[in-house]
Amino acid sequence: MSDAIAAPDTPAVPIAFEVPIEGGDKLPGDDITCHWYFPASESVMPERASIGVLVLPIQAGDYAVARNMAEAFARQGFNVLRCERRAEWLDPEKPLSDLPTLLRAYADDISAALDVWPEIAAGMRENLASPPPSQFALCGISMGAIMGTVVAARDRRIEASLLALGGGPLAEVLCTAKDPGVTPYRRQKTKELGLTSATFLDYARQLLEGFEPLELAPLIDPNKVLMVAARFDRVVSMALADNLWRAIGCPRRVVLPSGHYSAAIFKSRIVRAGAEFFCKTLGQQPSLKPPE
Repeated sequence: MSDAIAAPDTPAVPIAFEVPIEGGDKLPGDDITCHWYFPASESVMPERASIGVLVLPIQAGDYAVARNMAEAFARQGFNVLRCERRAEWLDPEKPLSDLPTLLRAYADDISAALDVWPEIAAGMRENLASPPPSQFALCGISMGAIMGTVVAARDRRIEASLLALGGGPLAEVLCTAKDPGVTPYRRQKTKELGLTSATFLDYARQLLEGFEPLELAPLIDPNKVLMVAARFDRVVSMALADNLWRAIGCPRRVVLPSGHYSAAIFKSRIVRAGAEFFCKTLGQQPSLKPPE
């Protein structure tokens, strides 16, 4: 059709749409923004295009990491949905007691996005150059992997998950991460609450009780998870990565000889491993195009 939405050579200009959020938590905004990346034209195969990959953001920032991963998976032939946050998870202006609400709301928002995506795809079906997604996978890095654990445990529509650089318990990640975003937040909240390092950990554990990703992890089928860890990670230590790996049931895992941020040099390896894992797990053909 002349008015079909052509798959671009590089999926750099996705279609954005809003996901309305109903009721519940008192958070800023009435919706979240999602960005749909279509399979790149040189890699379109109906089998791979039928898989929709949800890409979750890291803890903060301008979504550059999530954008890069979304584009890379679109080049591999997948439909990709990149989901933004309604609010920063570790906002120094908000009380620490708001954190469980923020995390629960985000997990709910992702499920809401997964409700809306097929509806939007159905309305555009005649104008799509490739089939809309009918199976769903998830990719999360760092805090996105920690939250991805929660989403995959709660939403059975997620049939395969790539969880990179995540770990747990989340309370210990907050208390031990050597990170330019987490460390100042931890120091500020410790001071505000009049706590020591040890009592901050106890407080965080109690605060997250009932929404600790490590507690939800056993609900995930380990055969549907590929994990990536970094041997020299100082943000989410290897010990905390091991905790999450064991909690899920010792799924297949790739361990990189890097730190948290230097793992970026292995992006092509992570994308290729994730693409092949998604296709194998969901019964589709493996990706043939090397990631850029």
